[in-house]
Amino acid sequence: MTRTMRLLGILVALLAVDLWVHSADSASADALPILGGFRPSDIDELAITSVVGTVRIARGDDGWEVAAPYSHDADDALVQGIIAILADGVSPEARVDEGDHERYGLVAGQQVLVELKGVGQVVSALYVGNNAGGGVNFVRIPGEDAVYRARIGGRSRYDRPHGAWRNLQVFTFQPAGVVGIRIDADGEPVIFTKGPNGWAGDDLDGELVAALPENLGSLRATRVMAPGSVAGFDGRVTLTMDAGPPVAFDFGTEGQIGVIRTEANGPLYQVPAPLTDLLADGRDAFADRAILRLDLATLSELVLEEPERTSVIRRDIRTEAWVAVKPATLDIDSRKAMEVARFLATLRVIDFVEVSPAEAGFPAELRMRAGGSTVEFGGDGPSRNGTATTYLRVEENPERIGIIDARLPAALKSGWSR
Repeated sequence: MTRTMRLLGILVALLAVDLWVHSADSASADALPILGGFRPSDIDELAITSVVGTVRIARGDDGWEVAAPYSHDADDALVQGIIAILADGVSPEARVDEGDHERYGLVAGQQVLVELKGVGQVVSALYVGNNAGGGVNFVRIPGEDAVYRARIGGRSRYDRPHGAWRNLQVFTFQPAGVVGIRIDADGEPVIFTKGPNGWAGDDLDGELVAALPENLGSLRATRVMAPGSVAGFDGRVTLTMDAGPPVAFDFGTEGQIGVIRTEANGPLYQVPAPLTDLLADGRDAFADRAILRLDLATLSELVLEEPERTSVIRRDIRTEAWVAVKPATLDIDSRKAMEVARFLATLRVIDFVEVSPAEAGFPAELRMRAGGSTVEFGGDGPSRNGTATTYLRVEENPERIGIIDARLPAALKSGWSR
């Protein structure tokens, strides 16, 4: 009994301490200062000061512009992101110290001063220190010693090299407004024209051509390089718009990087090399390499034929769910099955090749049937750019043989859980 009473006494004491701590936390939280909010439209300047100097970004007529130490367009998304985080005011999670600023990265040479200004007046200011994890930072209000923890998105959002504030959006046109594409590289110019039914032409993959303006319209550079950083360019692209002047740019590939220049003697944008390689290939890059086209909306059954076994799955058009038919015990991942159906519905090859069916390993033992067509996977094809390939054909056109990535057959079989 005495022991029990002693344990109860300890429990009550611990509970009392816990209540005191939480009430103290609550009281201190209520007393924490709040860095006041503001209307985003009132801000016309952002100044970030770190050990490397001050970057000053001002609101211009066409967006935000870096005004110092150099002048160029700023990345609007980065600037608007900071304004959005601070606009509602910064409410610290806790007061962690009254000094020892070096420990928290809040001394000269370590801290970052963030100032938002409107009509020449500082509207909001904050020292940003070390990360505390999860988008939380140690911060300090200018003129005060107290150190707080506040959720402001991480130090890297504010502490950036000067060049990292630069606008990396390469183009500003609307992709839907592109009605013509001209590529001048080696040989004859390549010209694509958009008609009432989209992009079309003999042996032309309209879907690939249509994707080009979309990809260019959303293209962001990896970095901006100084003029003259590359030896030369491989060609020039001119986009004809349904309204307004055309959009033209030079392109090239330098080693493993792609480069685009949008104006003479202007900056160079580093972009993915596959994009500039595609443009350099001209018409050949957009050749129609589709070997099978099916109506995905009505595709309801997929059959996998392998030596000694056949697997069948079926889709409920209403629910979109794929289920096993043969054998009924197959554990079908409906998402994977749909990916296989989508792939087969617009099946493209790397290239078409001149080879006899016998040399390509046909007739083949691995076959997939969909929408009344049968796809056969044959033997090993020729390597392309270091990629192993497999021969493929559609049974209904047995002499037209293409090659695909050798890894694809195994990946497709996963739709049947094989």
